[in-house]
Amino acid sequence: MMIRFRCFLTVAGFLTAVACFMFLAAAPVLAQEDEEVPLVVAILDFRFDGVSIADEAAERMNQYLVSRVTAEGAYLVVPRDQVARALVAQKVKAQNPCYGSCSVTIGGAVGANKVLHPVMMKVGGECALILDLLDLQTETMERSVEVPKLPCTELGLREGISKGARQISSRVAIPVGGTAGAAVIGGGTVKEGVNIDRGESIVNVPTDATGLLFVDTNPAGANIQINGDPVGTAPYQAPLMVGRYVIVAELNSYYHVARQEVNLTTAGNTVVMELPQAFGALSVTSTPSGAEVLLDDRPVGRTPYVDDRVLSGDHVIEVRQLLYKPERRPIKVVDGQKTAEVFDLAPDFGGIRIVSDPPGAAVSIDGKDTGRRTPVNVTQIKTGMHVVTFELDGYGRRVDNVSVIAGQTVSIDAKLEPKYGHLTVMTTGRQDGKPCRGSVAVDRLEMGQTPWKGQVLAVGHQVRVDCGGRAVTQDVVIQHNENKVLTIEVDNPSAGATVRPPAVTPVAPADKPVAGTPPQKKEDKYAKFDARRTRASFQARLSGGLDLNRATNGVGGLIQIGVGTGRWFDIHTGVGFPSYSWVTDFEVNIWPYGRFIPTLGARVSLGFHPDHNAYGFDFTVGVEMWAATWLAFYVKLGVGYAWNLTHDVSGVYVPGWLGVEFRY
Repeated sequence: MMIRFRCFLTVAGFLTAVACFMFLAAAPVLAQEDEEVPLVVAILDFRFDGVSIADEAAERMNQYLVSRVTAEGAYLVVPRDQVARALVAQKVKAQNPCYGSCSVTIGGAVGANKVLHPVMMKVGGECALILDLLDLQTETMERSVEVPKLPCTELGLREGISKGARQISSRVAIPVGGTAGAAVIGGGTVKEGVNIDRGESIVNVPTDATGLLFVDTNPAGANIQINGDPVGTAPYQAPLMVGRYVIVAELNSYYHVARQEVNLTTAGNTVVMELPQAFGALSVTSTPSGAEVLLDDRPVGRTPYVDDRVLSGDHVIEVRQLLYKPERRPIKVVDGQKTAEVFDLAPDFGGIRIVSDPPGAAVSIDGKDTGRRTPVNVTQIKTGMHVVTFELDGYGRRVDNVSVIAGQTVSIDAKLEPKYGHLTVMTTGRQDGKPCRGSVAVDRLEMGQTPWKGQVLAVGHQVRVDCGGRAVTQDVVIQHNENKVLTIEVDNPSAGATVRPPAVTPVAPADKPVAGTPPQKKEDKYAKFDARRTRASFQARLSGGLDLNRATNGVGGLIQIGVGTGRWFDIHTGVGFPSYSWVTDFEVNIWPYGRFIPTLGARVSLGFHPDHNAYGFDFTVGVEMWAATWLAFYVKLGVGYAWNLTHDVSGVYVPGWLGVEFRY
């Protein structure tokens, strides 16, 4: 409180002037004594919003807040037990909100001028401390201070209390960290924790004399206080009564508070205040690069990492990378200096060589499919225990545990146990239902004669049987320990058709054949071609040849597609060139067994081009040679008669053809 009087001396009021002078002399003392009386504040217990803090920790932090506000010296603090009794009397729990009339009643009960409401609130992954100061006389919110970006822990709350108590006890808001480090005072420095004299107690003698005060800061925009009163931001200028003034400039947590004391005269004063940096630079590199960087347990980037504005003080930095051991160390950032940290991360991986007998098993590691089959080499895998799983059709599933050591390669050689079932194969005629004997092949491996029984892997198989040239293929799935009986029906031979007798193994001494029994037939290595010819097929042909007559235009080619109706008969149709005629073949397989098939065919050609208007028919004999079940080469020779209307010629001709045929 400042009391100012202006007195005028007159001859008639000498005694009044003397009294006025004596009162003015005493006024500063009275004002100073009046301002030294602090206010009384009642501090309620913390309320936690979205934050889980143990009761013991909350009790410690409640007491710590009382101690910190008391230590700042701006308020007299009501003991906590008195506040607790007042809350009990009002039937209000300490952690429940107590605003409005509740705060007025509590403050009146303990003789307080103000009530402080502390709240810790979770915002995203961080917490904020909020201190709301309620003035009981006006029943309005006088101040509200927020300390953001705190860890949601007891240590984080303690850090927020230290900063928040200092701010709530100041006449103007001090930005978070604003007084951390040192503050400039009259050219010297004041260490952290020392209260700054802001000149609140200064009372200048009233006078009509004024001077112009100009204040600027570097960096610009700092908040300015003069004798403890906030007056605006720099640059600032105003005419003030001459006297003693303390100027305080503060910007944010990245700059220290600056203080300057001046004696303002009528000549005026210009003050430029330097706010020292409260930050330094930090660079972090690692081997290998690309590692994640955490500063005070918060991810900030990846190496190489550079930050030119890190608050001065103690920090903890951690660098971690997949397959490497993380490294954590404390650092100290100094005002205006660069701190460089280099991390050489130690490998934390080894290798696994995975093989199986038999090979080809699918491999999973720790439940994740590698997409690879044995043998597998894993060159980089984190140290420790891992679970390796093998899976192979017919061998089931096997699980092994392996311990990986850094810098070493361990081996797993798994012997997979086969899973078997039993399969019985029998054949019967489709039309008469009678059994017939024939060869049996499982997965293209000849197994013997029907009926046949054997042990096979518990997987899917393809079974082919052939009763006298009538081949049928069928798929079957065998389960583990299953006894599967498979009866396959084959077509009965048509009347008059030649049927090859199945091979018979006579039961007789090795040196004497059984009378009346045909000699044992060798395995039919062309059975696969015969099996192909037992079903309908789609065909494509490409031919080239020579017709020995002018009516057919001589050398020509032929492209055809066709269909095979089964073992004995095929038909093809297509385009001949350069005769531009539509050519259709009707072909009979004389002996449709084995690799070489003799054929007899008839062909009709119809011209469709006005410049090559040739018609004809011929008969051919030929031989097909099968290189695979889908590929054959053939040669044909014949005799025919042709009419060429374009050239008005006709006659007998001798066609000869070489070609290739594809079947499906």
